Amino acid sequence: MAHAGSAPLAVARAGGIDLLNSDDGTAQGCLPPAGEDDRLQAGISLLKSDKERCEAATSIALACDGSELSLWDLERRQKQYQAKGNKPNRIGLVDRPWNTAVAFLPGSNGQKVVVGTAYHKLRIYDVKSKRPALDMQFGETKVTALAPQSNGTLVWAANGMGRIECLDLRMNKLHGSLKGPAGAVKMLAMHPDLPIIASVGLDRFFRVHNVDSKALLCKLYLKQQLTAVAWAPEVPETAAVENRKAQFTDDVATSGVNPLEEVSNAAPGARMHSKRPSSHKKSKSHKKKQKVQ
Repeated sequence: MAHAGSAPLAVARAGGIDLLNSDDGTAQGCLPPAGEDDRLQAGISLLKSDKERCEAATSIALACDGSELSLWDLERRQKQYQAKGNKPNRIGLVDRPWNTAVAFLPGSNGQKVVVGTAYHKLRIYDVKSKRPALDMQFGETKVTALAPQSNGTLVWAANGMGRIECLDLRMNKLHGSLKGPAGAVKMLAMHPDLPIIASVGLDRFFRVHNVDSKALLCKLYLKQQLTAVAWAPEVPETAAVENRKAQFTDDVATSGVNPLEEVSNAAPGARMHSKRPSSHKKSKSHKKKQKVQ
């Protein structure tokens, strides 16, 4: 599932997408299925404005099993671009389309798309041409996740063996691998502002790496096999929250007691013990006296 503005995009089948209203769940439209097998996963990527991250998505890229990359206009529900596979080899054979990951390149205004395939290949498509502008090998298993950096020249790719490397589009080379994953990496998520990347996979760990130093910043064991990760957007404070803060400030000014300061000034390690009623203590002492007599 991906989100486009106020309407989430629900993947009903491989390549088939239904636009649903986030308020009442009613269908607003749909895109025709592009894949052949409903059980195989599809790659989906949304194109948003480079100036405002909060704006609704305008285009969507689909790449799945049985169909090459296609770009769709969400407003008109029309196909904008249909890619072709790689050229036939020397004996005239062409790989059957089996795409597993797709992402728009930032800064290209939706003109360039990176695609990962199950044949452990990374491809760069330009809408000016039907064929891929770049086709290179990556590892020995299928590509499972893609995460371009904001500069549009570096793309992080992961595969089914826990390998995470960076593709430099200026030199068309792979370099700068991230260490740690012991199983298939299911998703990568670049932070929109900071030079850090999050990854999750079948080894049940959530990891955060620094893309500049390649250092591991955080590692959490989450008990279940993880399939998706995303950075939560900064939510602006609503009027209700601001009113509560103003009311809390007025109450503190009126009473002259700040409960937050009382908690911070409390001795560390101090515990609140409930006092037993005095009648309970008297009953115990009375029973002891009867036993002695």
